[in-house]
Amino acid sequence: MEKLNNPDTPAQDREELKACILLLGFPFTLQGGAMAWGLYRDNKEGYHLQVKHERDRIQSIFYQVIQAHDGKITVMRLAMEAGLSVKKARKFLDEKAVEFDADFEVSDRGEIYYSFNFG
Repeated sequence: MEKLNNPDTPAQDREELKACILLLGFPFTLQGGAMAWGLYRDNKEGYHLQVKHERDRIQSIFYQVIQAHDGKITVMRLAMEAGLSVKKARKFLDEKAVEFDADFEVSDRGEIYYSFNFG
């Protein structure tokens, strides 16, 4: 590199050094970029697989609970059964309520039930 920046180095030597750097450096740069892209893509695919697996797990628990309780479920029950935060359980149930046109019922104690009719 010193020869490349040295004004006393002949122009032809500097051009040859630039060509060597370009020819040797470019393939390594491409290879590094390809490796980085592969890691990014693999990580992204792994994340999507994880999200799908978690959604399938929650959905399975959801179906088990509503089957065992005549189509009724509370946010708290899903949160406890699936190990979710109340916020995530509510979001999931709200999506399912729209998907299956669920009704809502309020118990004598003030609990709100999502009521799914599969009859």
